[in-house]
Amino acid sequence: MKIRKGFVSNSSSSSYILAGYEISKESVEKLKEQDEEAYYKIAWDTNDFRILQGDEDGVGDKVVAGDYILNIPSDDSGVESDSLSLEDVRKRMEIVKENILEYGFEIIGEGKLFMGTRCT
Repeated sequence: MKIRKGFVSNSSSSSYILAGYEISKESVEKLKEQDEEAYYKIAWDTNDFRILQGDEDGVGDKVVAGDYILNIPSDDSGVESDSLSLEDVRKRMEIVKENILEYGFEIIGEGKLFMGTRCT
């Protein structure tokens, strides 16, 4: 029997590594209540960061905001070899942190790398 150790990919998922922060559900809900259209524009259309929320996004009961370090869509045949320095990751995380706070979200804890598979 073969066991896959690594990211899972099928026709309805993508694998990712995201550098970011957990943000409070309350701050997300507050923005949704104030202006739901603005929330979805921030969550999906901004280049500042992405918001992942819930099991479909592979983060369980958390809400996470960050910058994709790696995102492999299910229709992709793989990733070409590439590298990113830890200093570059740190700089990207600082920019993400500034943007998260600018939009009024509350950060919970320290920055992290989040890895998983999300529904697409």
